[in-house]
Amino acid sequence: MIDRIKSQLSSRHYNKQQEAKKFNGRICPKIKKRLLKHIEWSNSCYRTNAGEGIFQVSSHGREYIVELQFKACTCRRWQLIGIPCPHSIACYRDELIDPEEMVHKCYDLCNFSKAYAYIIMPCKDRRGWQKMGGCVIKPPLYEKKLGRKAKNRRMQPEEVIAKKGGKKITRHGTIIHCSHCNNPGHNKKGCSAFKQGLPAAKPMQKQMRKRPRATFEEEEQEPTLSQVTFATTQEQAPGPSMTQASEEPVVTQEHDMPPIGALHPHSMMEIMRNEAPKPRKRKVPTPLPESSFLKEARAAMPSVGSSTATRLGNLAARVEVMREAKQQ
Repeated sequence: MIDRIKSQLSSRHYNKQQEAKKFNGRICPKIKKRLLKHIEWSNSCYRTNAGEGIFQVSSHGREYIVELQFKACTCRRWQLIGIPCPHSIACYRDELIDPEEMVHKCYDLCNFSKAYAYIIMPCKDRRGWQKMGGCVIKPPLYEKKLGRKAKNRRMQPEEVIAKKGGKKITRHGTIIHCSHCNNPGHNKKGCSAFKQGLPAAKPMQKQMRKRPRATFEEEEQEPTLSQVTFATTQEQAPGPSMTQASEEPVVTQEHDMPPIGALHPHSMMEIMRNEAPKPRKRKVPTPLPESSFLKEARAAMPSVGSSTATRLGNLAARVEVMREAKQQ
């Protein structure tokens, strides 16, 4: 199987090298086809230039902010794939810039050729391999099991559903005790003392373990990861001495270990992340300065009266007074 995979990879590298010789232009054909689709979608985008390479684009009832200087759009499609989105292409059309020049360099033909430039060397036949004199490694013997093969997967204990509803939890792994002799490993039905007619032993009383109260100094000192691992190894394997256990290396968080999911420093994703421009710092708008004309004319403005009544309000008040006079 490994030889088959190697031959497939070798033929794939050769085919990609031959394809790269037939390509024309700056970018790969599939990327160019996707860019042309984005250019077609950009016809329905309407842009508004705000200055300094910042645009507001409206498309299908939604608003987007495009920053050409930082190659960023609020739709985040441009930042994720490195190909200008339809909103940015509409802005490049306003600036008379070819969008193909703004495609990330990882899609260039030169980088495509570099990715498949190395060849996988063929291997000799097995009869020509150097004999090392080691033991022959054979696969394990196959033992045919009794019964029909199981088709369904083994369900976890918490997945088993009981007859009356709810989850059914098994007692697998628990140690049972006999209610007749109080010995572990069997129940009353399999107890030999019960079958012989011997009297039952006294029932076991559950003893509550009292935890020792820690002092104030012990509460402040939290155990480290190395102390916890050392204590667990001593409990599991009490055979070795203290000096032997202390000499064993303990992996802690102090070691310079690479984080999980770290990218290779020379991978294309890491290069794109390092070359990405930093986002623009948003300026918090401040209140506008007061006009000097309004400031000088404020003192000459007439004072507003205390009454806020209107003509209709005064008329309604008079009608109400006349109605009360008629009732009297």
